[in-house]
Amino acid sequence: MDEIDRSILNVLQDNSRLSFRKIAQKIGVTAATVSARVSDLESRGIIKKYTVLLDYDQLDKETLLITLDADLSQIDDIVQAMVGLPEICCILRVTGNFDLVALMRCDGHRGARTVLNSIKSIPGVRMVNSQMVLQTLQETLCVKM
Repeated sequence: MDEIDRSILNVLQDNSRLSFRKIAQKIGVTAATVSARVSDLESRGIIKKYTVLLDYDQLDKETLLITLDADLSQIDDIVQAMVGLPEICCILRVTGNFDLVALMRCDGHRGARTVLNSIKSIPGVRMVNSQMVLQTLQETLCVKM
């Protein structure tokens, strides 16, 4: 990955709706170069997906952080079961007192209770802790390249 790739990634992280022509103008290359580079970044799996960042407070979604203690011999099955829950946004394998950390967004307390009960019932899950997020102070999926 060179400086042109990094520049393209930075622009796309800021606004993935920009045309290749506008990205090219911003970084000083041709639109054909941007197109070829983006295709390559996609095929290599560096660009996984294009999406939007929503304001979940305005959508009345509750955000919870969940920590799980799991039977490590069943960790892959646990993760697959959690991936199937539409409220789960992110799952991380971590070091420390817990094995997994997840971010969940759901409809109110009742929705949170339902999803937490589903997670607790997954074979191999030994313990689930959850923390309700009171306020999102900063959120981005971007890291400057």
